[in-house]
Amino acid sequence: MSPPSRDSTRSINLPSLVPHTSTYRAHKSRSRSPDTPTTPTQSSYFPSVSSSYDEPWNARVAARSPPQPPPFHRHRTASETLSSLLDEETLFNDNPAVLHNKKPNSTDMADPSSMKRKVVIMGSPSVGKTSLTQQYVSPPTYNASYYPTIEDTLHKTVTHNGIQYECEIIDSAGLEEYSLFPGKYGLGVHGYMLVYSITSRQSFEMIPIIHDKILDYAGLEKVPCVVVGQKVDLDGERAVTTAEGEALAKKLSAGFIESSAKDNKNVVRAFDALLVEMQKEYNPAPEKKKASWWSWGAK
Repeated sequence: MSPPSRDSTRSINLPSLVPHTSTYRAHKSRSRSPDTPTTPTQSSYFPSVSSSYDEPWNARVAARSPPQPPPFHRHRTASETLSSLLDEETLFNDNPAVLHNKKPNSTDMADPSSMKRKVVIMGSPSVGKTSLTQQYVSPPTYNASYYPTIEDTLHKTVTHNGIQYECEIIDSAGLEEYSLFPGKYGLGVHGYMLVYSITSRQSFEMIPIIHDKILDYAGLEKVPCVVVGQKVDLDGERAVTTAEGEALAKKLSAGFIESSAKDNKNVVRAFDALLVEMQKEYNPAPEKKKASWWSWGAK
């Protein structure tokens, strides 16, 4: 077989446009769409990078940098925060746990002879709480009929040991053993009067239960209170002795007295005893300084 002639066409596929030649560059410039942006587009992998390089570099850096705190900014310490909270008068009025550390407000300092006191009368149903309260606020008032009390608030201004007290007395509903403690009876209350009937052993046994509920709600170890044994006019039906009542009051660190709302016996003394307990807690008498040995030599 003879070799192909030199003039015959070879079957070699050459590209019509060779890269990096003038023909190729001219073709690329003609095929480019006029709407194609010449600036780089924003990548979905870096959303925080600006899509335009026309912005000044400091603006782009500021957009990516975290916000800076204002100048001379300083966070309050825990003690400063607590001090600011303790200065709020509403905190003292609403939180029983802080009542024992209450600072004298401007009213007390301006007129120390007049003070406001909020007390709650608590106990089992039908022990004479309402009769005791009404007999104290507006004597002589006694109604032998029994109507269960939902709640009643009375006011009376009294003077005790030269101090005038504006008393807000809340006659509460009777509590059972498994009753929930009403939270409103633990807010801003200065003292409690725990009442039982000397003719009802069950009402007597409810006194420490109610006392524990008060302490648990307020988060305190002690609250000013007085234990009152009501209905001494029914001494023939007595189920709780006076000695038992005194022992319970001593265990609860409370005052004690027996009374009769029907005969108006020891009614005022019961509330005076509560004022004494509150005065011990909120207005204690100043301690007398003991004389030292060098003070005698100076005379």
